[in-house]
Amino acid sequence: MSIRLSNGPSPSAGRVEINTWGTLCTSGMTDELATDLCKMIAAWPFTSHTTGKLMKNAYYGKGSGPIWRLRDGCHHDIAQCLSPITEHIDCNHDNDVGVFCLSNLTTRLAGGLHDNEGRVEMQYNNEWIGLCDTNWSWYDASAVCKSLGYWSTSATAYQQSWFGQSSNQLWFMRPACRTFDISFGMCDVYHEDYYGYHHCAQSNEAGVTCGSTNKDRNTVKLMNGPGPWKGDLMINMYYDGWGGICWKFWKTDANEVVCKTIGYRSLGQSSTSFRTNKKNYPIYLSDLNCTGSESNIGMCRGYYDVYNCSTDFVGIDCSGGIQVRLQNGTNPFEGRVEIFLGGEWKTLCDSSWNSYDSKAICSSLGVRTSTPVVLSNAYFGQGNTPKVISDLGCAGWEDHIGQCNIQESGSCMHTEDAGVRCVDCFEEVTTESGQITSKNYPSFFSDRKDCIFVIKPEKQISTNTAYILSIEDLRIQHFQDHRSIEIKEGIYGNALQHVRYFPPIDMVVGKEFFIRYTKENTKCNDRYRITWKALERQDAIKIGCGHASWDMAVNMTIMKKLYPDTIPELIYFPDASCTGVWRDDTIIFSHKYTGCGTQREDKVNSVLYKNRLMYPEYSSPKPIGIRHFRWTIDVECELSKIDSATANFHPNEILSTTASFHGGLGNVDHTSGSGKESVIIAFYKDQHPFVQNNIYPGFYIGANIYVNVKTQTTDNNYKMRLHSCVVKPQSYSSASYEYPLIKNG
Repeated sequence: MSIRLSNGPSPSAGRVEINTWGTLCTSGMTDELATDLCKMIAAWPFTSHTTGKLMKNAYYGKGSGPIWRLRDGCHHDIAQCLSPITEHIDCNHDNDVGVFCLSNLTTRLAGGLHDNEGRVEMQYNNEWIGLCDTNWSWYDASAVCKSLGYWSTSATAYQQSWFGQSSNQLWFMRPACRTFDISFGMCDVYHEDYYGYHHCAQSNEAGVTCGSTNKDRNTVKLMNGPGPWKGDLMINMYYDGWGGICWKFWKTDANEVVCKTIGYRSLGQSSTSFRTNKKNYPIYLSDLNCTGSESNIGMCRGYYDVYNCSTDFVGIDCSGGIQVRLQNGTNPFEGRVEIFLGGEWKTLCDSSWNSYDSKAICSSLGVRTSTPVVLSNAYFGQGNTPKVISDLGCAGWEDHIGQCNIQESGSCMHTEDAGVRCVDCFEEVTTESGQITSKNYPSFFSDRKDCIFVIKPEKQISTNTAYILSIEDLRIQHFQDHRSIEIKEGIYGNALQHVRYFPPIDMVVGKEFFIRYTKENTKCNDRYRITWKALERQDAIKIGCGHASWDMAVNMTIMKKLYPDTIPELIYFPDASCTGVWRDDTIIFSHKYTGCGTQREDKVNSVLYKNRLMYPEYSSPKPIGIRHFRWTIDVECELSKIDSATANFHPNEILSTTASFHGGLGNVDHTSGSGKESVIIAFYKDQHPFVQNNIYPGFYIGANIYVNVKTQTTDNNYKMRLHSCVVKPQSYSSASYEYPLIKNG
């Protein structure tokens, strides 16, 4: 069995992928079986020091491709327990298994002047063993240093007993550590059959020096919060590999170091940390030991052992309580600048007021990358605060004024109060439904615009109602990288969608919406239309009506906005054997019309197929008795009985079996759909067996031609008839040249 771990911080942690790189379902997995998997990855003799922790429910992200499952009763030897399955409602990529492999091998450095350097020694069977320096490389030294807590290591490898000779037994081995190995005990080993049996001279002992690498705001960020000043603490290990830090072992001494890393100044204010739920990122570090004096968290000791971590992230607020508001304007994004600093509100002097400062002010209000209008001389009226801040001292890169070099002292008067306009236009609506359109819609407009729309229905405040928002129309006449639509759940809420180039997703769901439309180029013409309404159960279901079966898609993201405790396995038809399968966040029910207890109703020109999706009021996926249902939704597909197909045949041409027909798949966003039967016409030369023959280029006059008409319906109640058959010189000849063979059936 081939195995690899993907999407984790190292080759020894990640999503389990096996055989043809399918994933493994969580069902039946245990920590003991995770340990078995890790021992399959570890190199001998490290296997005896290896344990594994099971990471459930796509902890390292969802995989793709086939899914494997353990047969019931599997306690060891996973390779013999595997069976492939089709994606099922209770075993899908939401249930992909991950493992974290931990080496219990104890490592130390000896013989150095400092604790970050020395000979590499490891404890094996209660004896300290040195390592021969054959093929000893930076990769191996780096893995040793990471094992010792130098998580951002800048390691140096030494050979020839650089740190002196020891009296230890030296074992010959050729470690093959890789760039992202986080534990020396999980590295590959070349020629492992020699390990422990061949030795080297005491003058050939391996050593290392472990240094630290600086981190900055490019590799450390606060994400998933109201702004870049507050959110989940995330570190980038390599490429785009973002991950969090475990809350369980967090020490507040690291708070200020984190904020210094991303450019915040203390300004006499204190940063704070808080617990936050894990998002769609793994936890990379279990602990970060800082004294508080470090310039950035790269100088702190950190450990990759997340074995004992929960699923909670560390969150940090670097604002230090500093707040910004704009007063006396027509909307929240224009007005006189006032800053809460040192426990009181203060205005800002306009003597050094510039575009860098104004960008930081607007970004602090949740409007990043704007081009504000700088206004002076108390444009929005004079303030009445006891103090006026002299200068913000921003340099242009700041996301929050807490990163600026604020100077409080000065001799400014309120006649010099600074003002700003962050955006070109603003609109707030409180209706239950409606639409927002571009200027002169549906015509295109070319103005440069930066507009904000806030949708905050009054009913939501009292009833906690969810709403569904759709970008119904987004047209761009000339493709340029100069416009976007950003949607968040409120001004400081979670990001829901950010559209730049491509068609947006169908819809987003939230309690309220903050929409920002930006367009920087006046040479390009755009238009847009955005609608919203109260969310209903039917919005979570789409139906596609085929000629023989229907497909129903239940969007669980939307459904859980209405019912957060929804259990997917409890959604079913009256025939409980008709189950669904997972596709991303959607459950797909794909079944024939003749099954699942579907009812058939004949109409004059159509056939109506009806069924019902149900959700019982029960907390178990397999309820024994059901008293009542939380909801039921009637679903139906209506297929037209009247359909037609035509085909042409000319005896002096190659036999044609191409048929043009009407019908196919109808798809609507509600609980009903419509479609038509797929009708096919084919010509044959032989009556029995009805085998189609296209070998000869033509027919003799007077030869028999056989016509086969069929539909792909599974409903035996359908009837068909051949309506008409005519002969004429050419397929394009007018009706006056037709000779009917069959007319009106």
